[in-house]
Amino acid sequence: MHLHDTQHRAQQQQQHGAELAALRAQMEQQLAAAVAAGAEARATAARLDSLQQQLAAQQQQQQLRAAQQQLGGGMGGGALEQQVLQLQAQDGQAPLHFAVRNGHTAVVAKLLDAGARTDARDKKHALGGPW
Repeated sequence: MHLHDTQHRAQQQQQHGAELAALRAQMEQQLAAAVAAGAEARATAARLDSLQQQLAAQQQQQQLRAAQQQLGGGMGGGALEQQVLQLQAQDGQAPLHFAVRNGHTAVVAKLLDAGARTDARDKKHALGGPW
């Protein structure tokens, strides 16, 4: 009977080993699926982020175009442009002063093209630029 018990235990161990191997294989498959799902989720999030950035850039472009249309296509002699040229801060600084001081060369060029005065002085008698 002792031999029979030993054989029975050996069969049970083989069955348990086979069941454990099947469970391990199933767990590895589930883990691989979870890793793949995580990678797919990260890729989807990256695509979403990229699309959101593109949308934001498009919205900014639309806002700039709308602002340009409101200004009549940019500086160039319209009533609004002339009002901008006449603006002055409390210290007497004009838009040209601000543009020069902050290094906005494109704005300086637009202001000059629109007729900004190059001899404009603020309350400290500083010129609008180094000319």
